[in-house]
Amino acid sequence: MPENQSPELEQTKMTSPIVEAAPVAQEPKVAATVQDIKVDTVKAEETSSTDEEKIPLEEKFFAPPTPAQNTFGRRVTQEEIVHREKVANFFEKFLWLVAVIVVMIILWASWPKIEAFLDLLTEPSAAEQISTPQVMETTSQVVQPILSGSLYRSTEDFGYLRTTAFTEINYYMAGKFASGKYADAERIIAVAQRNNGEVMNFTFVRTAVGEIFLVGGKPNPQQWLKTLQSFYLFDEINQDAQTIRLVDEIETDHPQTLPVSKAMVLYKQNLLTQVGPYPGEAETAKLNSNLDFQEYHNLSLLQAQNYPGVKIYDKVYNRDELLNQVRTNLVPNEEAVLDTYINSGTKFVVLDSVGVPVVYELVFTDRYQNYQQDALTKELFALDLYQKELAKYAASDNYLAYRKHVEETQAVQLPEDGPAAPVVGQNLPGFSYAVTDFEFNSDIATVFTDFGPALLSSCTSQKDTKVIQNLTTDDLEPVGKIFVPQATLYRLIDENHPLLQLAYNAKFVNTGLDETEIVAENQDLIVPMKPYTKSELSRIRNGRLKVTLPTLAEYAQQMPLLFTIDPWGRILMIQESAIVSDPACLTEQDVV
Repeated sequence: MPENQSPELEQTKMTSPIVEAAPVAQEPKVAATVQDIKVDTVKAEETSSTDEEKIPLEEKFFAPPTPAQNTFGRRVTQEEIVHREKVANFFEKFLWLVAVIVVMIILWASWPKIEAFLDLLTEPSAAEQISTPQVMETTSQVVQPILSGSLYRSTEDFGYLRTTAFTEINYYMAGKFASGKYADAERIIAVAQRNNGEVMNFTFVRTAVGEIFLVGGKPNPQQWLKTLQSFYLFDEINQDAQTIRLVDEIETDHPQTLPVSKAMVLYKQNLLTQVGPYPGEAETAKLNSNLDFQEYHNLSLLQAQNYPGVKIYDKVYNRDELLNQVRTNLVPNEEAVLDTYINSGTKFVVLDSVGVPVVYELVFTDRYQNYQQDALTKELFALDLYQKELAKYAASDNYLAYRKHVEETQAVQLPEDGPAAPVVGQNLPGFSYAVTDFEFNSDIATVFTDFGPALLSSCTSQKDTKVIQNLTTDDLEPVGKIFVPQATLYRLIDENHPLLQLAYNAKFVNTGLDETEIVAENQDLIVPMKPYTKSELSRIRNGRLKVTLPTLAEYAQQMPLLFTIDPWGRILMIQESAIVSDPACLTEQDVV
């Protein structure tokens, strides 16, 4: 018996063999071991979880394993570690690229707001701004006159223009500024005729302290262009005895736009230096300050009366003006038709409180707004650049040689090596429309794609149209609307009306072209007017059937004349301009 074993234990073994054989005595120890394992496992998991929480996300997923780490039961090689580093670097760069693209997309979507904010921060000085006039809205607010006094021709030679550049110069005192920046300054208008016969006009402002300003005429692009060239190139402004500063514009009582209704507006063009406001009349070196009120009618409206300093006049055509405003070789009885129905055009003369006459043109407000936002803005920008180029050229050595040539020849011509003058004034708004600008009734259709000023050439640059007399809405029927501003469109009820015959003759009879030439130029429009069968259309396509001109009835059914109403309740007429039959509109290649 072992020395450390007690007699009682030995006795138990001998008397209780079952107990001795069973491993019951080891159960408490085994149970404790399992419990210990569970506790150890839980502690290990908690420790592992805590350790994982402390490991940064990028290290956990992208950090390469060390050589001591195993991957799926094998040791990671150095090449794999390098490869995983490259993958991690690529993924990081890719995330940066995606972030940059997202930022760029956000900036692109928000660019208009950002640009507007930058414009506020970098707004140029008033002298550098390219100002675009805003269309005035009809308002009940009264706009008081800026100038006072009366218009009269002065006998004083102010010396603002070089006498060598003009054959005739007339200066007019045109009122005094009553308020504002130029308070107490005098307005002086010079009208002069160049050696080549062209009539020019210039507006000067002389302050109380003797400063002289030449008004550029902005935002009228044509006037501004002429003034820039006179000032910088042609040396027509005499600065030998006094300093004359060029300014873009000075506000007067002639607003750039004059509202005459909610839908229509008059926009300013030029000083009246001829008998009437219509194109083609001979100009003189004088202002037409004494209007013949047997021909001019006061058309001032309630809306325009918010401008008490101005009066609006239209001018009835005289005989020469009437014939000049119709593109046709008149046949017998047509002059009588003109006398009966054609009253005037949509050009007006506006006098300010001083009596200065300025030509304005009538147009729907939306047409002027479109012009202002597109063509006018581009032209003003081009003229701003042109002015800077002119200033540089006028300081160059080449300019001295050019000036010497002009003085010797007394010819007004642009320098060959100078800056190119921008083309302006060709997109003025008026009564020219695409058929898509109209909203016809559901039962109405026409083959014509374009409409414009009535009884004029299809390629005319004129924008004004005709005012019709001896015609009422009882003679018309509505066929739709001008899409904006929803002004009603009418056509003649009588398809044999003398006005339709006049329009037909101007397109197909009194043209200077023969029938073959007219058909060749306009076949795509003429064929749909005529009641050809499918068989006939096939023969036309194969060149086996000759297309003939439409009859008056066929032409009238396509609504070649349309009418609308102006703010004075007068009827305005426009005509299709899709049919081209004026030889002046065709090149030699166009005529068959």
